[in-house]
Amino acid sequence: MLIGINNRRMWKKALCLIFAFLLSINSFAAVVSDNDGSAFVTKSEFEALKQGFAEQITKYNDSIDGKIDGAIASYLAGIKLEKDYELDCYLDANGLYGDKYYIYWSGGTSTRSISNSNHYALSNIKLNSVGFDDADDTQWGGRWIYNNFHNGNLNQTMDPWPVALLTEVEIGGGVKEKQIYYEKVKNYFNGNVFFMFPMSEGNNFRQNSSTSGFSMQNLLDLNLSDLVQTALTNKLATYFRGRNGVVSEYWSVWKTSYFTVQQNESETNSITLNPFSTAMELVWDKKESSTTLAYTNEVNVPNAIYPSSTPYVPDGYKEMNRASNYAVYLRIPKTLWFPWQILSDTVQLKQRRIKNLYEIDKSNGKEQEGLTLGSIPDQPGEMKLSVKGKTSTNGTVYVYVGESPVSNWDSTDFKGKKVSSQANVEWSIEIEDVKKKHYVWIMFKNSSSSTGILKITKFSVIT
Repeated sequence: MLIGINNRRMWKKALCLIFAFLLSINSFAAVVSDNDGSAFVTKSEFEALKQGFAEQITKYNDSIDGKIDGAIASYLAGIKLEKDYELDCYLDANGLYGDKYYIYWSGGTSTRSISNSNHYALSNIKLNSVGFDDADDTQWGGRWIYNNFHNGNLNQTMDPWPVALLTEVEIGGGVKEKQIYYEKVKNYFNGNVFFMFPMSEGNNFRQNSSTSGFSMQNLLDLNLSDLVQTALTNKLATYFRGRNGVVSEYWSVWKTSYFTVQQNESETNSITLNPFSTAMELVWDKKESSTTLAYTNEVNVPNAIYPSSTPYVPDGYKEMNRASNYAVYLRIPKTLWFPWQILSDTVQLKQRRIKNLYEIDKSNGKEQEGLTLGSIPDQPGEMKLSVKGKTSTNGTVYVYVGESPVSNWDSTDFKGKKVSSQANVEWSIEIEDVKKKHYVWIMFKNSSSSTGILKITKFSVIT
């Protein structure tokens, strides 16, 4: 009996615990659920949760796709911006400008391109002589030719002289400007002299003790006031006198004697820029008519005319040098030069415009404004200019882009870019947001005492 009563008590305790648990379920559900109903999720609620989760995943995937598409678009746009378009450049990788001139740069403030040295001439002289004997009216004659005579020697050669030819160029609107045209010139003096004199068989001129000076210097002296560059072609020699040194006798000249000056000009293949020089260039002004021909003292020609020689003799004339003891010594100027080819100018070199470069591109301004490389193309979108090159000497390279040139390369308000250059080491300059149709100018400030050359290895825009 006692055992049964104990079992019943245990079962009652177990049932009480079960009912207590069941009664507490509602309290637990309030913690894990946010709805007012049962602590359990219904099927419809579960489906709604699934749908919401799926929508969130879709939105997340769409966001990732959009970001990937944007990244790809940006990458492709970046590829397009980095494409270089090579531009036509006047200055090449050898320093040749416009396929015509090698450009050399000087950084000096008192230098000039043309040296103050005489521009000499080679003399080509033809002497024609005629004489007659009073006793029997016998005629005598001869012709002697001396080619390329210079500095007292025959058959000499000279290289062309560099000159800065002063010229005028119309720069627009009828306005003319004085410019310099660099070229080379080779000078010749051509004389064709006729002279005659009376003589007899017994005249001292024929004797061994006699020498004769048929002096070209006399001809030049007597005509010196007319020996200007504007009146030299076939210039008539109004007087010519040869003097017999023994008897001091003067003979008169045929009035048909003449001389000419020949100036063979050729284009130069190099130009030196002096963009910082305040010196005055030495120019050749072809209109100048006051400076005369210059020459040194006369000298004997190297070879005297002896009887063994056979000069040209006109028909009907006998040779003048028929006597075995006879010699004729002809005297002509040792050197001739043209001072008008190195006249001083009154304009600073850095303020000059060079016609050679102006003819290649009219955007080339004065020397102090640098050298035109080319222009920015006419196409839409932003553009970045890229210029690379080398210099043969140390210095500073400047690049400027604009509608008109500038001269304030060293100023703090300079709007372009600059870079220090080392000899034969490539330098690089980039300028952002350049405008279409604008010109590009370059300047090299050479820090060496010698001239240097500037070479461009890259000239392009990035669009």
